[in-house]
Amino acid sequence: MSPVLSIALKDLRLMLRDRPGLLFTVLFPLLFGLFFGAIYADSATGERRPLAVALTVEAAEDPGWAEDFARALESNPRLDVRRLPDPGATDGALRSGAVLAELRVPAEFGEWFEAVGMRERGAPVLRFGPGALAETELLRGLVSGALHETLLRSFSERDATERRRRALLDLADEASTPASEALSLRGAAAAIQSLRGNAEGDRVAGLAIEVREGSLEPGAGRPRNSFAITFPQAIMWAVLGCAATFAVSLVGERATGTLTRLRLMPIRSAQILAGKGLACASVSFCVSLAFVGLGHGFFGVRPVSYPVLVLALVVVSFAFAGLMMLLAVLGRSKTSPGQLAWGVILIMAITGGGMLPLFFMPDWLVGISHFSPVKWGIFAIEAGIWREATPGDLMLSLGVLLTIGCGGFVVGAKAFVLSERFAND
Repeated sequence: MSPVLSIALKDLRLMLRDRPGLLFTVLFPLLFGLFFGAIYADSATGERRPLAVALTVEAAEDPGWAEDFARALESNPRLDVRRLPDPGATDGALRSGAVLAELRVPAEFGEWFEAVGMRERGAPVLRFGPGALAETELLRGLVSGALHETLLRSFSERDATERRRRALLDLADEASTPASEALSLRGAAAAIQSLRGNAEGDRVAGLAIEVREGSLEPGAGRPRNSFAITFPQAIMWAVLGCAATFAVSLVGERATGTLTRLRLMPIRSAQILAGKGLACASVSFCVSLAFVGLGHGFFGVRPVSYPVLVLALVVVSFAFAGLMMLLAVLGRSKTSPGQLAWGVILIMAITGGGMLPLFFMPDWLVGISHFSPVKWGIFAIEAGIWREATPGDLMLSLGVLLTIGCGGFVVGAKAFVLSERFAND
């Protein structure tokens, strides 16, 4: 058996005997995922920052009603309405979570609006992006409210009301309109005439105004439930717990003289460190797989791509095993690296989405999250579980993690060897 594998197996046996280490590696992350998954499933929806919505108004001969509707949306303080330059930018914003949904106002919106929603084409369409679980009903209500507000204002205009009444009558007179629908259309025209100049909210709310819902692709780019959001976070906490536990054990072995005895054997320092890294990465990967199986079996977490998920778990385990090498050289006593390691881990978790999902964060914190490896790890795992990530986005996340892992191994190993050399001088 090679020295690297022997050292890795030895560390695995020691970790299984370390009950506090197992607590932070397995039990605490699992409780985190279950607890916050239950909270997000039942949380209220109206007390957060304004909901970001991408607004697309298609070109039309008469954009008057569409622009009135857009102004009603933009004046709502609970909505952050953004007009993005092109469909590609809108889809990218939806996938990344920069906006919650897209509201598309078709070119036929004016005719649909004049007919009080009686026409088949022209209704505004909502496309929800990833993470829009609790906010969907709230956003639908806000959009419907803006529609009715625009409709109420339109009844105060005599010409607009008359055009709407005539549009309904023309639609009723079309040969393709069934008799039952024609009767409803004439009834709506009569109701509009009676409402002229005296529109009341409760009476207008009964008219056929509704918002249809779309998606990026059927079944793609959206989590199935709240646990699909929190289980990637739980996996990252398990990986972080492994890194901290092995960092403390490495310094503990140096403080107790175990590393000195190992170096007296015909084993190179690189082999000792490789064995430590292999053990850390192996435990991280196995615990992560166990969490995936638990989520699949009991909480409805169905990965959209198992190859992507396995690749992400391998790369994440490697990256944080490399970070473990850096955490191990943060102190010389057995307790100081543990305190510093958990301090660094908490900062990375807070800024990287380990506690609060990225799409709930304020914009300034989202900018800071780019510097946290936890953010890239969660994004890579989500790409295998539910997120609709482009190949470029996935390669960026994996590339950042591989760079962090390699850099951590190289810098941590050199710092460790230098510290051992100075200790022996």
